[in-house]
Amino acid sequence: MIRFHAISRREGGDHDGIHLLWSPPFPAGHSLDGFTIFRRESQGEREQFCFSITASVLATARSLGHATIPEATVWSRFASASETLPAHWTYRVALPRRHSVVTVSGGPAIAVFAGLADGTVVAGTDFSAGSATLHGSDIGVIWLVSDSTKSEFRICGNVVNERHWGDARTIVKALQVPFASVNPAMSTVDDGRALAKDRAGPDGLDGDFDEVSRYANAALARPDGAPAWRVISERPGEDGNAWDESPFGLAIAPTILPAWHRGLGFAHLDKESLTPGARYDYRIVGTVRRRDRDERLYDLHTVARGYRLPRCFRWGSAMVWADAPPLVKALSVVAGEPTAIRKGFHARRLVVMPDVPTPRIALELMAGSTVQAKGFRHGAAVNSVSVASSRRTMLEFGAEVDRIVIDGDLSIMGIVPTPRSIARCGRPRRDIADDPPHRVRADGATACAQHDRGREPERPVAHRGARRAR
Repeated sequence: MIRFHAISRREGGDHDGIHLLWSPPFPAGHSLDGFTIFRRESQGEREQFCFSITASVLATARSLGHATIPEATVWSRFASASETLPAHWTYRVALPRRHSVVTVSGGPAIAVFAGLADGTVVAGTDFSAGSATLHGSDIGVIWLVSDSTKSEFRICGNVVNERHWGDARTIVKALQVPFASVNPAMSTVDDGRALAKDRAGPDGLDGDFDEVSRYANAALARPDGAPAWRVISERPGEDGNAWDESPFGLAIAPTILPAWHRGLGFAHLDKESLTPGARYDYRIVGTVRRRDRDERLYDLHTVARGYRLPRCFRWGSAMVWADAPPLVKALSVVAGEPTAIRKGFHARRLVVMPDVPTPRIALELMAGSTVQAKGFRHGAAVNSVSVASSRRTMLEFGAEVDRIVIDGDLSIMGIVPTPRSIARCGRPRRDIADDPPHRVRADGATACAQHDRGREPERPVAHRGARRAR
């Protein structure tokens, strides 16, 4: 969710120090309680979690479609020869832990890729050397592409020892963006401008802060429940046509300038008690809604209104068939300055085939209709459900399905092919959307996630990162 970088500078001027820069967490755009940054003398992380995938395990995956070992689940998919690749198998390895550095060795193989648990690819490389190291944030899946039936692999991921951060120094605490919609201390735009100018030092903050604040507040207020990066507004054009624009994208555009990057709370110049020549590790921690952290919603915020989708199209990690080619339009309008819209399409029937079998999917629908859905696995019916449509329509089938047929008067704004739910001892499983906010953190240059103390436990994951003060 966060990309975190550190750049040291020592030239004898006001900008000497270690410049810390990070991206707004996607898709929320901010931390609910601001960002806190820790620093320690560099130690690095030497512990690793490793396991092997033998040729017999891969043979089972090819025969049955998947294989389970104590350390991971392996899925397989065959692809015929093309102009660029021979016939090959792609193995999808679901990792039990989350890592930011993964090393794959063995083979033979053509290529290897790493991605998030929801299937988003974040890194990849060819495998000609018999070993590859992939870097990313919260890596939960490895894809192995091989044209051999005799391949074997060993996968190792880094593991963070939390005790090494026990004595870390806090250099920034609760650094919040200077916008009133999420920062209660900013009662006026003038308050936000004053705070941004103070943070921008040693540079001045030149530009129209009022306009930046207007766009940022519109997006961060989560109109219609949409996180900041998914909010779309309407801007009238000179020819009478309306243009879609991303208010949060416009708000953070000035961060290309260092002063604005610091002013808006996405950078910090660390000058405090640095020793020239020493190396330091940094960690940034923030809080986001767990739904934003652990799920991937696919919507149509990047698709122009009036565009007609094909009858069959890929929507994130699922293939979708509609009863007719869908026309993208504004389904919901939220008044404001600027006005926010949610885009979607109408359909009477929708067929969804997720890339990975799942016991449930979630749809973002307009309320007011009844949804009938039937789940199938390998062509056989598994279960049927009937629910009222809502902004988060959960379809629970009780067992894994690989094809879902959905009927009704559907006004569809988005889909979550693999929604998360929380199971707690002695209590019913509940939707992740109802779970309280959780922490996100980044060590060094990449991001990972952890739970707050006292909430559902999770294996800690992190990536080492060291930067030198020169």
